[in-house]
Amino acid sequence: MEPEGSYIALVVSLRQAADSTWQLVIDRPDGLRTAALAPAQFVLRIWRGENGTMRGNVRRAGDESVAPFQCNNQLQQMIDGWLAFE
Repeated sequence: MEPEGSYIALVVSLRQAADSTWQLVIDRPDGLRTAALAPAQFVLRIWRGENGTMRGNVRRAGDESVAPFQCNNQLQQMIDGWLAFE
């Protein structure tokens, strides 16, 4: 089921550049965009809610600002497959 309203579909990938750095590559309808990834450390707090939904928050190490998130089992399975978790 597609959401109602306007949205944009992006294809996002991580790729190693020729100089061995990593880039975030975004394939947008108007062309490719790349951004170099700076080294960063993130802290994730994750827990499973009463209804089974995975919830948590993420922040950069040394920063007190947090971004909450939640995901369903399908997203968790996609991430597990991408990271090769069993």
